[in-house]
Amino acid sequence: MNWNIIRFELRLSRRGALYCGLSLLAFQCLIVAFYAAARPDKTLTGLFKLVPKGLKALIGGDYLDPITVSGFLSFGFTHPVNLLLLITPLVALASRTASGGTDDGRTDLLLSRPLSRTAFLSSRMAAGAILSVLLVLFMWLGHLLGVLFIALPETPATVPFVYVALNALLFALAVEGIAFLAAALSTLRGTAVGFAIGLLAAMLFVRMAAQFWDLFERPAALSVFTYYVPGKIVFLKSFPLGHMATLFAFFLITSGLALGVFCKKDI
Repeated sequence: MNWNIIRFELRLSRRGALYCGLSLLAFQCLIVAFYAAARPDKTLTGLFKLVPKGLKALIGGDYLDPITVSGFLSFGFTHPVNLLLLITPLVALASRTASGGTDDGRTDLLLSRPLSRTAFLSSRMAAGAILSVLLVLFMWLGHLLGVLFIALPETPATVPFVYVALNALLFALAVEGIAFLAAALSTLRGTAVGFAIGLLAAMLFVRMAAQFWDLFERPAALSVFTYYVPGKIVFLKSFPLGHMATLFAFFLITSGLALGVFCKKDI
């Protein structure tokens, strides 16, 4: 592992990561503020009773009623905007591996020095892991600040949302591994981004489809979105070890495959 490459990658990512991090913080505060202002527990009770079971499951309502404080705030962690802000910087960083570097010759320049391919890619993966921690920290701080400073009908428990943040971190690492694998299999940065987004979109589709059709239950087991369960964590108030271990296994397997492909490919 090379600390110069880690610092270099973080410096390249700092502006986009900062924008997305601050947006995550603001979005989580906005979720809290929206609940305090709209009070869906009073205004949307009848509406949510009409929502089909499968659709309710997609927004986390298979465990917690989404009109409760805890249910609504846990939904904020799985909201599409929140996921987009979390995933985008990780895919952007991962695409600057061999695929991105060959666009401008950066990879050729670095690998012409006494630096192994394993150290080269593992350093960039370490930078991605650091970025994942920072993004999730921004997201959790936004939730915490919103709960502390915005009046709610009841104060949600803190510990379950710490578990949610850990779940989000392992989800981010799994996404990072997928993005690095897509980059290792690609030759150009644009191709790497498209491949990564396509894989994640397919995983999201099978996760959603499994809520409506039994045919997709087994394929959904291969989706990282299946194991990102803020609503379940907040409802059970426990650490879902199986889900956490599966996400970490996704990260290890995809990262290992990315290293294997990158070390053998022609640059």
